[in-house]
Amino acid sequence: LQNYGNFFMDSGDWKAAEAKYRKAMETCKALVRQDEPRRQNQLVYSVALGNVSAALYRQNRSDETDALFREAIKIQRKLVRDYPSVPDYRSRLAGNLMTMGGYYGSTGNPTEGLSLAEEGVRTVEYLTDTYPAVATYHRVHGGSLNNLAWLRSELNQDLERAEQAATFAIQHQ
Repeated sequence: LQNYGNFFMDSGDWKAAEAKYRKAMETCKALVRQDEPRRQNQLVYSVALGNVSAALYRQNRSDETDALFREAIKIQRKLVRDYPSVPDYRSRLAGNLMTMGGYYGSTGNPTEGLSLAEEGVRTVEYLTDTYPAVATYHRVHGGSLNNLAWLRSELNQDLERAEQAATFAIQHQ
């Protein structure tokens, strides 16, 4: 269902993507209820929440977008805290923090977006420092630094640091 939703997202049919993602989310939620301590169920549920919120965001339904993203991030923060040695949890958290940072930046709350983006950069920075040979982490790190630079420039806040973040983004990418 997640992959099916991805197909619709890629083709721009956000309502159809939302429908598939919601079915996936409900299925994952049922799995969490059956076996809450199982961390893989928690992770897949958080991914489903993020996917639904992305489809809602594309439809300009910001009230629902916000709540689902926040729930996904809460679950992912807990996974990182409880299982700090699992890099995938940090990578997914960093991605959602950056997505939500950009979301807030584009919907009129760039201060909140900046805070989330900075957390996202710190989260992925740990991965590039710990696993320097993993190219994906450098790509995500570069993207997160690029988003941070954009948010800082949107806020007209410390443009020198914004330029520095953009330079580091190029290096990582």
